[in-house]
Amino acid sequence: MTKEKKTVTNWEIKIDEKNLDTFIDNLKACGAKKFSIISVLGAFRTGKSFILDLMLRRLQTQEKWLEGKIEGESQHYFTYRHQEERVTTGCWVYSRPYVVNGIAMVLMDTQGLFDLKTPMKINQAVFCLSTLISSYQILNIQNQLAENDLGNLEFFTNFARSAIEINNETAECAVDLDTFKFQRMEILVRDYLHYDEDNTDFSTCKEKMKEFLKTTFHFNNNHDAGTRARILEMFEEVTCFGLPHPGKCVTKKRWDGNLSQLDKEFVKIAQDYFDHIFSQDPVVKRALFPGEEMSPDLLKIYITNFAEVFRSGELPEAVSVSHAFAKCIHLSAKENALSEYENKMREFTNTTAYFEPNELEKIHETALEDALGLYEAKSKYGQNEDRQVIRTEFQQRVDRLYGEYKKLNKARISEMLSWLAPFVLVAVIAWVVDKMTDWTCDGVIAECDKLSFVAVWVYTLVPLAIAGFSYDIYNKKGTTTMYRSLSGLVSEVATQGTDYYYKVFGHNRTKKSKKD
Repeated sequence: MTKEKKTVTNWEIKIDEKNLDTFIDNLKACGAKKFSIISVLGAFRTGKSFILDLMLRRLQTQEKWLEGKIEGESQHYFTYRHQEERVTTGCWVYSRPYVVNGIAMVLMDTQGLFDLKTPMKINQAVFCLSTLISSYQILNIQNQLAENDLGNLEFFTNFARSAIEINNETAECAVDLDTFKFQRMEILVRDYLHYDEDNTDFSTCKEKMKEFLKTTFHFNNNHDAGTRARILEMFEEVTCFGLPHPGKCVTKKRWDGNLSQLDKEFVKIAQDYFDHIFSQDPVVKRALFPGEEMSPDLLKIYITNFAEVFRSGELPEAVSVSHAFAKCIHLSAKENALSEYENKMREFTNTTAYFEPNELEKIHETALEDALGLYEAKSKYGQNEDRQVIRTEFQQRVDRLYGEYKKLNKARISEMLSWLAPFVLVAVIAWVVDKMTDWTCDGVIAECDKLSFVAVWVYTLVPLAIAGFSYDIYNKKGTTTMYRSLSGLVSEVATQGTDYYYKVFGHNRTKKSKKD
């Protein structure tokens, strides 16, 4: 989804637009109204992609997730290899979400941090992007939590906080920093060695890791200048869990991915852990700011704008991130306002009736007023100049929509009587039948007399009906509209009559026109 691109002297972060569109379309198509974005973040070569592959298999195959082999280099999985070189660059999202209990599960992988090649600023950018996009951030660590892990967490929390404070200085509606929090941060300790061999059920392991977290975060809280306290303040929930080593097999280069060779204790705990994430305690992605409603389109806005902030590969100033926050809110407000406008215009779009220009304009003005009110209410965060730019884009989009509605309405004039075309054709056939019976069998065969009688009534009543409907249009819409609707009826009769002629006599109209 996002890629890290290296030139000779510079690094960039770019979005793969095609892949992003595919992912968003799949998220919409899965049918779930809620989604959870589970991101695994951590140091270089600590098995993030491997654990994500196992998660993916659990989502895909449920009880059969341990059958067969894991395909670390398959395009259908997160890529990992038995080597020292980094594999994942940037942020990768599995394009297909899997729905569990009505919630779409989205898995996100990130490049390994703190390798010898990637600048620290890129590492920090990936860290920031992952936390902004995800709802369930898993910090993958080896054996124990290092101070540099906490330092990077604190850096981002301070960075985000500064960006919000900058926007609050000029916003009509400030964000309450006491209530603004990211969702769940979970510290996943890999190759954890301290579970009791005789008691490795999930609840017992979870309680043991609570003690680990308490020791790590609270016992040392007075010795780190408030780092841990600031981290806890920026997340709704900070949790911890540990997974034992998956077994000696995974350390061997010749291992072919056979899952049956994984350590049994690891398999048991991992399965319970995955089920906890997906079904027992999922974290539904929530909008970052008040007044927004989380949706796939809003997620796309987040990804696009946040990636743009970090595009240069240089860590931006907090003011740049604050502008990205504000733009996300303004674009979301614009989309909501456009939906409001289109909903209000359904009085026009849900019918095929023609509206007088002044009637359509009145509907448009009412819909526009309501939509602008909604935009103003939902876009109070950020500077007024930035809001006005998106407001102008909204107005231009509405102007284009209204132009299309007017064209559609104008076309409806000729369609006001076109529904009568089949009846006209029946009347014409009835007239032909009546004349044929007049010359052949009227007065001789009783059935012919009856057929002729019915035919006369048909081709008499249809013109009377047309006259009646035309008079009604004349009274309501005027002479011009009446004549244009009659012209449309004649055109539709000619079109349908020609089509029926070719169908009845077996001619292919298209082929004939090509020969000509």
